[in-house]
Amino acid sequence: MLRRGYVDSRYKMDYVIAEEELKELINKVAKMQEIVRSLCEEKIDALGANIPIQ
Repeated sequence: MLRRGYVDSRYKMDYVIAEEELKELINKVAKMQEIVRSLCEEKIDALGANIPIQ
C-alpha cells in the first residue's frame, strides 16, 4: 500500500487517498519508525560496548 501510494501520488495527477487508507499508512509508518529506532539503538549500544576507551 505504501509503495503504491508513493508511485501513484508521484506519477498520477489525479491521485486520491481515502481517509481510512491514510490512517492505516500513518500507523504503519509509525510502527516502522519504532522498529528502526529500536534496531539502531541496539546496534549503537553494541558498537559502543566494543570500542575501547582511550
